[in-house]
Amino acid sequence: NIIKTIEEKDNKDVINQLNHLIDAGFAISDFISGFNEYLRNCMLQKTGDSTEVNMSDDSRDWLQTACRFTTADFLRMLDLSLQFESNLKFIQQPHIAMEALFIKLSMMDSSIDIAHILAGGNPTTVQEQPKSIEQSKPLENIPFTEISDPNPTPSVESEPKPDTEQILTLEDITNSWSKIIDQLEKKNTKIVHFLEEAKLCSFDGKQLLIEIINGHRFHLKTLDKDTGQIESVMNDIFNQKIRIKFHIQDNSEKKTERKKAESTEHPLFMKVLETFEGEIIR
Repeated sequence: NIIKTIEEKDNKDVINQLNHLIDAGFAISDFISGFNEYLRNCMLQKTGDSTEVNMSDDSRDWLQTACRFTTADFLRMLDLSLQFESNLKFIQQPHIAMEALFIKLSMMDSSIDIAHILAGGNPTTVQEQPKSIEQSKPLENIPFTEISDPNPTPSVESEPKPDTEQILTLEDITNSWSKIIDQLEKKNTKIVHFLEEAKLCSFDGKQLLIEIINGHRFHLKTLDKDTGQIESVMNDIFNQKIRIKFHIQDNSEKKTERKKAESTEHPLFMKVLETFEGEIIR
């Protein structure tokens, strides 16, 4: 009787029947267990597999002649009701939750074969199609009415407003230099050692010029090779792509002393000194 009332979409009568059951002393857990077993039998009967179905002759006649529900419909109802049964012990107000479940079942429309609609046919109920939409998607995510527009109008998404771009300055980088060094130390301690005596000279918004104080060409080549790691750390910190360029400090006094010494040395010796970036120690 409850299944027939659900089929007729009579919400008021469904609630009345549930209240009569509760007033008669039936436990909700026992009732929902029996209800699910009956849904299962209806589903199997609809598929033609009735060898192990314990069902009255009245129920069999109704399912075969008058019932509008298909196998897919019973499957959807059973899925919702089984979820309710599995969560029943966690529900604080099971009577209200059960009423909500049966109103939902009575509001459920018949399943529609989406493939048939997309092919240009009229909306009809599923006639035991093996690949209906209900059998290929999670049941809890399927709305009660399964009708799709074959020519849907594409939704127009509003373009996100661009965030106000923050202008990065040399002062910002200087203030965050210690943080940059800390991050680099986790990746390459050698880089940190070479950057201990470094001066941030200029930044044009894209390229940062770093001067290595008291450095040698060896330091410059090593830093150039590992520039990618330094740029990666800075990009993560500032969320902006920054290129880095290194150069060695021009020590005029040191060059003057070196030139004075060079004038008194053998040309071959001075060639070796220049090639290997050597220094005369007296």
